Order: sequence, then structure tokens, then C-alpha cells
Amino acid sequence: MPDVFVSYERNDADRARTIVEALRAAGISVWWDQGIQSGASWRSDIEENLVKARVVVCLWSKTSVASDFVLDEARLASERRVLCPILIDDVRIPLGFGETQAANLIGWRGAQRDPAWQYVLESVRARLSGMRPPERTPPRPRRPMLPLALSTLGAAAAVLTILVTSEQLGWTDFVPSFPAAVQAPTRATPLEQTAWRAASQRADRCEAMREFLRLHPEGRYAAQAQTILASRTEVPGQRWAPFAQPSVVTGASNLSARASEASACQSAQESAQRNARSGCDIYSGDTLRFRNVELAMGNLSCECRDHAIRINPNDQVDPIWRCNVRSTYHCRGETVETATTEFCGEPSAEGEQ
Repeated sequence: MPDVFVSYERNDADRARTIVEALRAAGISVWWDQGIQSGASWRSDIEENLVKARVVVCLWSKTSVASDFVLDEARLASERRVLCPILIDDVRIPLGFGETQAANLIGWRGAQRDPAWQYVLESVRARLSGMRPPERTPPRPRRPMLPLALSTLGAAAAVLTILVTSEQLGWTDFVPSFPAAVQAPTRATPLEQTAWRAASQRADRCEAMREFLRLHPEGRYAAQAQTILASRTEVPGQRWAPFAQPSVVTGASNLSARASEASACQSAQESAQRNARSGCDIYSGDTLRFRNVELAMGNLSCECRDHAIRINPNDQVDPIWRCNVRSTYHCRGETVETATTEFCGEPSAEGEQ
């Protein structure tokens, strides 16, 4: 079972994905609801993983603060004392959740060395180890350097225009000299080089390129990654995916009138198990759509009553036990689902040395 459950609102899926991938890159196992089917099993899968998660990361945004699902998930996590809230928009945290200090990832673009992200990792790891989360004020994400770089380039272009115009008009004696402009590096940094090689070797090439661009949007290989993504194609197909169908089952005892209470209870339990197996046979019999189907029974506690008729309370009459069982069960296995496989071809992503 994954260590961390990520609670978010659907409109924030892209930002949630960035956080999920960064947690996994840090070696933390994460569950979120991307990739599971909707319907009855969808909600049961969410509830099962939410209850078992050791840490629940809740992303507070403009839409999630008004989401009933997110509020319910955060409330359960808070009651279990495993809530780790993160602000991804500048919003007021809903009433009842302000006691837990929230990390600040407003405007964070995926840089794993950002102090704001390091604070998140420290908070999650502290909760996983049973320790207190950091009590210092959460840092804000660093501002991206792109606007500064663009302004610098703009200023350099303006200076160059002045110099060229002055040369053409013969005004060079009146133009002050400027130091040589600092050129952008022509080689990738060691960190980017390592990330590029890793992305080039991954089987999920399209997603690897997206992740690389999130971490190095202005990197040496950013244009090459964008070219690879531009070649993206989708191949429809099918795959086997896990499923778990919950249901309710009942069972009743079917013994002689003089059976003991224990025997009647066992009879009712066996009846419930037969009925549950019959329910799962619907799936195991359809070998084209289902495979590896197995039965998982819930608690089989009995409710028994003595149906013997006594005219007087002190009459010595043998009891007539009748028992009933009401329980839940799951038919679990794998089912065929339609899947679309992404493919991103060349150009080569080997990277320069």
C-alpha cells in the first residue's frame, strides 16, 4: 500500500501530477486516483487507499476549498492526524483545518531543489517516521528566472541597436563603451545532463519529456524535448487492469430443528459463502473480459434466535436455532479495459557529452 494519498480537485490535476511525480522521484510511494475507472469501484478504491494511507497530502486551491470530496478526505485525514496540507493557490484554508501548518507551493514549477519543495519533503518524511513536522515558517517557492533573463536580453538588444545605429551615423565618439555581454552557456549543466540521459532511456518517453521540461524549461535540451513531444502519436489498444467489485451477501441456516446454535451459525456462514461465490462466478465465467477472479469475504458474524415455542417460561423445551448472516464481499481480479498508448519517436535524445 502506498505511503502517501494525494487529495486534490479535478481542475488541479496537472499541478497535482507535478507534485506526485516529485514525491515519487524522492523515493516516496504515492497513490492518487489517476488511472482507475469511474463507477462503483472508483469510489471504493479511493476510500480504501485514503483509510490506509500513512500521510494524506491535501492540495488547497481556489476550487478544492469548495469541493465536498476534498473536504471529506481532509476531514478524515485530520481525524487520523495524518493530514499534510499544501497551498497551491493563495486561498484561505477552510474552517477547521487551520491548526495544521500548510506548506506553500504557490507558483512552484517543479524545481526539486527549491526550499519550498524541500520543506514539503521534510514534512512528509517526518509524518511517515512518526515525528513532528517542521515548525518553522514554510518558505515560498523561488521566483522563476525567466522574466529576469528576458529583461536582460531586451536590454542587450537595445544596446546593440544603439551601437549599430551609432556606427552607421558616425557617432562612435559619443557612444560610451560597455563591457562585453555574458553569453548563455552552450553546454548543459551536469544536473540537466543526468536528467536528459535518464529521460532518454525511459520506456514512457512522452511523459519523460514532459517531466524533463517541467524541471528544465530553459535547459540546453528543452528544444529537443519539445521536438520529441511534437512527434507524439496515440495507439489504441487494450490492457488488463485490476478491478474490485463490492457487493452485499446474506445467508441463512438450513439444519434440523434440534441443531445447536454453533451448528446453525456455521450453516448460515456457509450459505453466505456459497452465495458470494455464485456472485463472483458471473465474472470468472466471462474469460474474455475477466481473469484471476477471486473472492474476498467480509466479517461473517451471525445473528441467531431461538424459535422454540414455550407456553410457560419454565417449560423444558429444546431450542430451535435459526441464524442469519449479512456481510460484504469483493470479487477481485483483472478486467480488460481500453487503453491508449503514447509513442514519441526520434529525433535522438542521446544528449551531448
